[in-house]
Amino acid sequence: PSADTEEAVLVWIADQFKKAGLSVVLIEKISNEDIAARFATQSVLLSGRRADTGSGANMQRLFHLSGAGFGHLCENGLEMPTKAGLFGRGLYFSSQPSKCDNYWRKATRGNSDGGAVVAAYTGKDPKTTRAMYCTKVLLGRTYQHEQGQTNKSLTAPPHGYDSVAGNCNGEPESVVYDA
Repeated sequence: PSADTEEAVLVWIADQFKKAGLSVVLIEKISNEDIAARFATQSVLLSGRRADTGSGANMQRLFHLSGAGFGHLCENGLEMPTKAGLFGRGLYFSSQPSKCDNYWRKATRGNSDGGAVVAAYTGKDPKTTRAMYCTKVLLGRTYQHEQGQTNKSLTAPPHGYDSVAGNCNGEPESVVYDA
């Protein structure tokens, strides 16, 4: 992307964090050419497959919290979790960084070194610092769960859909089942 596009994304990220009452310590762009090429291919395939529904690839910029360090993500990309969440075993994203932050707080109960990589890099406290990623996600046609409805047994979206969305505790999240 052009410098203007990248600058607009940085401003948007900072604005989203400010709205959530969170601080940005560091923003870095990470990428992998192989993963970017696979993303582009999947975007074209998804757009073609969903041309009749009007949903297209439905690329969204969403936030994701991961315990994996920068290096691992650069080399391997996001990987499917071993445990199921409220919408099954998939990769979870949210349009609100506060959702990711709340998830981190519940998952670690404040007793984790999940931010150790970021903390070491920035000199901040690992108990309160974590890596949150703003990612491009191909949602395609999204199955929308009713407010508060969950399905922990999902390993794929319902037939005819490419992703699942839900809203638990007033916090929206989107789930994809293919990394």
